[in-house]
Amino acid sequence: YAAIDLGTNSCRMVVADETGHYVYNQSAATRLGEGMSRHNCFTPEAISRGIDALKEFGSVLGNFQCRYRAIATAACRMATNGAEFINRVQKECNINLEVIDPKEEARLNLLGALSNADKNKPYVLVYDIGGGSTEITLAKRSNAQIISTISIPFGARNASEHFGINDYDEQKAQIFAREISSYVARFKKE
Repeated sequence: YAAIDLGTNSCRMVVADETGHYVYNQSAATRLGEGMSRHNCFTPEAISRGIDALKEFGSVLGNFQCRYRAIATAACRMATNGAEFINRVQKECNINLEVIDPKEEARLNLLGALSNADKNKPYVLVYDIGGGSTEITLAKRSNAQIISTISIPFGARNASEHFGINDYDEQKAQIFAREISSYVARFKKE
């Protein structure tokens, strides 16, 4: 079995045998969301990096002859040329890439985090700070039931570009903090 996770900054692939033991585990720095804040689309350079990484992963899938799920998150949801990129991945890499919505992203984050969560606690709070979005999820530990989740449309990559904080600037950081705080306040209220 294999899983591919294409995010805003990187792409990761794991292949596991029937017992869950990883037989392949690799990531590539695609920086797919680099420069997206200007025109809300992938740059040719970012597309090239993404295609190169996924070609390699497509080759690995062929070698293992395994079932897989390949997902794409925030960058592909937001990019105006995201569908074009997904089509190129299918044609050039032979990978069916599924663009998941924020709720599915939160669900998968939760399932992954539960293996490391304290089994004696009734609830779990998961923060997933990605390159293009941040998901915060509160769930019941026992049955992985999501109580509330929010997807904040800023992650490490796009926030630094959008708010101009590649180099620290107190005023810009405060604007960013207020923006994020408004999302967190809504989540806490729910």
